[in-house]
Amino acid sequence: MKFNISMTSLTHLLKILKEHDIDVPADGRTLLKTPRSGSLRITEKSGGKYTYFGLKEGLTHTLSEQDTSKYDHFEISLNIDGLHIFKSKNLTMWPLQCAVINIDEVKNSPFVVALYSGAKKPDDLEFLRDFMEELQELMETGFKGKRIVLKNIICDAPARALIKGIVQFNGRYGCDFCDYRICLFGDGQTSVVPISWIFDDNGTLKCRWTSSLSNIKKNSPPNPNWKVYDIVKIVGPSIGDYDQANQYISDYTTGVSAAEDSITYSMTDPAVVELPEKRKRKNKLCDESDINSETSSCEGKEPKETKCKVTMEKLFDLNTKILQQIQMLEQRQAVIMNDLAKVKSVLMKRAEEDAHEELFKQQQCSSFETFEAFCQRLEEDKNYRELYVHYLIHTHGSSNIGEMVRQALKSIASDNVLCLYNRTGKDGKKVLPPVLLTCLKKCVRSFHKQNEIEVKKLKVITRTTPDTECIRQVEIFLSNANTRLKRKPNKGKS
Repeated sequence: MKFNISMTSLTHLLKILKEHDIDVPADGRTLLKTPRSGSLRITEKSGGKYTYFGLKEGLTHTLSEQDTSKYDHFEISLNIDGLHIFKSKNLTMWPLQCAVINIDEVKNSPFVVALYSGAKKPDDLEFLRDFMEELQELMETGFKGKRIVLKNIICDAPARALIKGIVQFNGRYGCDFCDYRICLFGDGQTSVVPISWIFDDNGTLKCRWTSSLSNIKKNSPPNPNWKVYDIVKIVGPSIGDYDQANQYISDYTTGVSAAEDSITYSMTDPAVVELPEKRKRKNKLCDESDINSETSSCEGKEPKETKCKVTMEKLFDLNTKILQQIQMLEQRQAVIMNDLAKVKSVLMKRAEEDAHEELFKQQQCSSFETFEAFCQRLEEDKNYRELYVHYLIHTHGSSNIGEMVRQALKSIASDNVLCLYNRTGKDGKKVLPPVLLTCLKKCVRSFHKQNEIEVKKLKVITRTTPDTECIRQVEIFLSNANTRLKRKPNKGKS
């Protein structure tokens, strides 16, 4: 390493040393403990190549030599950044790095959780999915009996814009420190819009917008279900306070100049564009000459603007109450589904084996479409996924990993469907849905709590992890699907 010699030169040097009876490895890769190429699972994600090392594995390795008994929680800091690793290529690396920052001995020792590589930055945030799912699981269940807290996310300006889903820092109106901008929509409406709601769609500025005043004032995160509006103009400077931004609109729509207002704006700013004056309502007022004739008609009538304002406030309050009720109903639904999963798992223990399928109403998928629909439901419905894991554990659970994986896959899909898949998607086959592997791993983990197990391969006992052995058994069963299909006609003839 000191003289930066190549791997070929190192191997040749080791061979010369072995000729002189010096006990050294015969290959440079053995000496440097280079990991085997098959030890990393590399997949296509977010427009590039991606591999996931694991948050739990990183925490285990980092804290293995530390006394953590005096801590009741672990504070994690996440760093996301991109870097060029070659001068002559456009290849970039985006590592996800974490550090435990509330323990002084290891706070300056970050570890890599995931790694993305591609010719450009990630197309989307799919490369964060594995980390977020494992982080959420650890925050719910804990690590070594301690709470996990995500303290902060550290990014530079380009990475921050990517993660927050906003315009890049050098784009139009790319400052994400100011809170509000005044936007003129394509339908002629003018409104105060939080900066985080504005995004660039192929060179066109758009925003997700809702009329909820509470969401605008709180600068709430944009909801994907909100309607998307085209932005014709962004008027005036960035403003840090909602009331000031609302006053800015009011001044220009009523013809008051910025100099007369207590808030001063730089009118030489190229971003400042005058608002088109709204059509002024001509309210009939009582002149001095008509006081005697029109006093009776003016008295006792509430102005239309006041009525409209009161009505809008009532609507906002009603909308807030409805949203709160919806959130309460969703929480109750989650509790009910969790209780239902527990009840069904108890019933499965007491019922006969033939009745398990009837309890769960799960039939073997005999076509590609039904199998994909089943996996899609597992992916989208968390409660259904948890219930299905309970079903697999109590129906096909076994300390024998190979037997459990075979019985579980047989119950899920027929061989004519499984023969279309493998784990990597090579040889013209489809990639087995990751959510199915996740369910199988949870089943295996329910019987093997330890991090390492002993497995017998070709009469040789080796040590591996339960997850690795689960993946190996899945690959074996899928690769033999065609062989099982060929055997079935022969059995029928005999």
